[in-house]
Amino acid sequence: MKIEDIKLNLSSSDLFMNSFTRSILVILFTLLLNTCFAQGSFNQDLPLRNSIAVNFQKSIAYLPTKGKMEGVVFGGELIYKVSTVDNPTDWVRKLNVKSINFIFNYKDLNNLEVAKVEHTFGRSYSVLAGLNVSLYRLNKVDFNLLPAIGLGYTTKTNLNSQNPLIGSHLNFYLKLGLEVETDISEMMTAFASVDLSHFSNGALKLPNLGTNISNVGIGISRKLNQSRSTKRDTLGYEAPLFKKHHLELGINFGKRGVDGGGNKGLYKNGVYLGYQYSINSVVDLGLGTDAVYYHTVYDIINHKTTNQSFATSYDHWRVGIAFGPAVNLGRIDLSTKFGYYLHYNNPQKQKSYWTFAVKYGFTSWLAAETKLYIHNAEADYLGLGLSFFPFR
Repeated sequence: MKIEDIKLNLSSSDLFMNSFTRSILVILFTLLLNTCFAQGSFNQDLPLRNSIAVNFQKSIAYLPTKGKMEGVVFGGELIYKVSTVDNPTDWVRKLNVKSINFIFNYKDLNNLEVAKVEHTFGRSYSVLAGLNVSLYRLNKVDFNLLPAIGLGYTTKTNLNSQNPLIGSHLNFYLKLGLEVETDISEMMTAFASVDLSHFSNGALKLPNLGTNISNVGIGISRKLNQSRSTKRDTLGYEAPLFKKHHLELGINFGKRGVDGGGNKGLYKNGVYLGYQYSINSVVDLGLGTDAVYYHTVYDIINHKTTNQSFATSYDHWRVGIAFGPAVNLGRIDLSTKFGYYLHYNNPQKQKSYWTFAVKYGFTSWLAAETKLYIHNAEADYLGLGLSFFPFR
């Protein structure tokens, strides 16, 4: 079967929409619920004790199933857990964060098949940072939520194999897991988990359908010989004074790949101006205007090199208004917004969009931002830039 035939059997909505979109929404929604209602399901008075864990994984499903992905994927994780159980930082307490996890993930994708074509994926190596959020404790059994985000390298792509899903070696990774954990000794715990892992490249290179793999895992964790009785006030970041109202100005620059264009791309600039209302020190609600400038607009004569699927535009500007929540994790801010276009001259008559952004705060008024623009469930482009909070 030819690679072109495989592409006809796959669509971005088949392989990308439900799992990736829902993963982001579930992460943010669960963190919001934990912030508003959790009363603390683990002992904040325990001494700090970091730990190291291994997790052995096996795939159980590929979502959605319409992509005709088959085969078994084996892998594993090496996890270093930085304990936060004695940390009084506001967001740690309100979200019931047990630890900050640093994860090395390996997956052998060689047995994965798409539309009966074998050995097109190679191996995946990724490094992620995540949280261990306590949802509920029953006797000595903990139920935890495990969101994580990171970067990884895939050995085979569309450029060096018959891989219809991945156009670049470097990809963004998103993982959402549920874990059941129990003590087996004073120093050891055992756990079982189920997760959904997604990786794709944010449309930097096409194709960018990505993969969605659901895994089960079992593992053990060992506490390290480390104990502190003193309390830490922060995680190295002094949060700005709490204010209910503030403004945000964001600017970014990004590139969308061209189908079959290698490293060539279509460049864009994004501008955001909005208002944020803080429910508390961890949760914000934002309303604002997104404007995107196209350096290259659609030209029917050069259809292949100017077509951008749902992101195709006849005009240099598109403008929309968006609303959504944000969760503040010290220096890190995660947000998603859902928008409606006020002006967008698009051949598909696209009316809506949404965004997912990660910010890193340098100061109370300046942050670096990575922002992904999405139509339906298809990545438009990934913008890198800065966000300003002039009256924060």
